[in-house]
Amino acid sequence: LPIGDLDIIRTAPRDRFVDFYRAYYRPERATLIAVGDFDVDVMEAKIRDRFADWTNDYPAGPDPVIGELQPREAETYIHIEPGAQSSAQLIWSQAPDQRPDSLETRREGVLRNLGLAVMNRRMGELTRSSNPPFLGGGAGHQELFGAMDIGLVVANFETGAWQRAIEAAEQEQRRLVQHGVSEAELQREITEI
Repeated sequence: LPIGDLDIIRTAPRDRFVDFYRAYYRPERATLIAVGDFDVDVMEAKIRDRFADWTNDYPAGPDPVIGELQPREAETYIHIEPGAQSSAQLIWSQAPDQRPDSLETRREGVLRNLGLAVMNRRMGELTRSSNPPFLGGGAGHQELFGAMDIGLVVANFETGAWQRAIEAAEQEQRRLVQHGVSEAELQREITEI
């Protein structure tokens, strides 16, 4: 994801990197976190001694404008990579959750992770069935750089067996959303955690 095109990396002008560094690596954008068993007053004095004179007279770069995530209709993309595992991904995106960390957001995260664990176990059971619809798969949640949150279901399949794999993965996801999880499934994942 961050590496980029080798031709650009080999020919990128040094001045662009220097300008970017001066515009964005600056005291007002920095966060320093100290963790450990130490005397707070001593640590604060060390930090002030080291960073109090940090200045940057170069013009600050503007805050990036990432816009707002707009609702979209269902879309399909096909990418063929010779030799790669055949895989289908169902992805749902939404605006990022930017609420401050709290007991409520942590609780919601635990509940989401329990639901994902149930979904992953169900998909694992499908792969071990006598006629599995896919070779492997799973579900997950990601926060992408504060720009969006995504939920995804992935199914890896034998070449040419994409339709059955996608249908089975989507049905399992929909079954979980519409009917929830059983108490036994929930307790099993709580025990595992």
